[in-house]
Amino acid sequence: MPPLPLITAQTEEKLLAFLTERGHTKFRAQQVLDWVWRKRVTSFDAMTNLPPALRNLLSENFRFHTPEIVEIHGSADTTRKFLTRMEDGSLVESVIIPAAAAENGEQADRITLCVSSQVGCAFGCKFCASGLLGLKRNLTTGEIIGQILSAEAIAGKRVNNLVFMGMGEPLSNFDNLEDALEIITSHRGLEIGARHITISTSGFVPGLKKLAAYPRQIRLAVSLHGATDEVRDQIMPVNKKWPLSQLIPALEEWGEGQEPDAHAGIHPHPGRERLPERRLPPRPDRQAPARQGQPHSVQHRGGASVGTPFGEPLPRLPGRRPQGAHPRYHAV
Repeated sequence: MPPLPLITAQTEEKLLAFLTERGHTKFRAQQVLDWVWRKRVTSFDAMTNLPPALRNLLSENFRFHTPEIVEIHGSADTTRKFLTRMEDGSLVESVIIPAAAAENGEQADRITLCVSSQVGCAFGCKFCASGLLGLKRNLTTGEIIGQILSAEAIAGKRVNNLVFMGMGEPLSNFDNLEDALEIITSHRGLEIGARHITISTSGFVPGLKKLAAYPRQIRLAVSLHGATDEVRDQIMPVNKKWPLSQLIPALEEWGEGQEPDAHAGIHPHPGRERLPERRLPPRPDRQAPARQGQPHSVQHRGGASVGTPFGEPLPRLPGRRPQGAHPRYHAV
């Protein structure tokens, strides 16, 4: 018999449908969500303003569970890597990253969590250790949310910035990811702003098209690691099925037909002057002849990196300029 579904994996829409079908009002759904996400209770008995019959109904159909963190690497005042064990014994990694101190020495309040979306990964990128495992399975919505709850319990602080850059290709687990995003961004859920969430993709075009139709202004990171199909084919098997000739149009769909205003590795801001196309000139004085034309990783301001061969231009990517002051995607 499968375990009961997690209450922490229920979107407001799903919980409301469950309760109204059983004669309860929208107000009761709001009360339950308040107990789960604002008061962070871990049992239905703790929901003291609910009638006993409703508490019994909830306990008969849902349960609480938070994944166990079994290893921690790093110290409390620096980046820490967590190894989290799911109920079936599967292990995934997440990383909590506090903001660096400002020039005046004050610590920013931003806490970033890098979360996983799958156990292992099927995409096999040469630079990523997750692909060595192969794909074991998708993480459920509850397991994605559980990583956040577990990390907050260890850190003793609220996570307010998320990057889906852990194990797995997030866009190939889109259904579970979509429900997780609803809970994460909801004002009756974790209440993390959509612009504080970044989803990374290796170039999985079908998932990118689904994300383009998603209404919230989630940020996007595209792992190019090469300016040409020849380079990407060598290090990213996904490119053989969805080459740049398909990836770029998908990004244009993401950009809703806007004039391209972003460059690989550059974080554009609406209204600023367009930058010229960046090129990496050959440097024979610094590079042995045998290595000419080999992939080279260049770090740009803001932490984004792009791997390109020497002398190859970086591809221009379409931008999706939302209402407001912040960009929605960058390339890494």
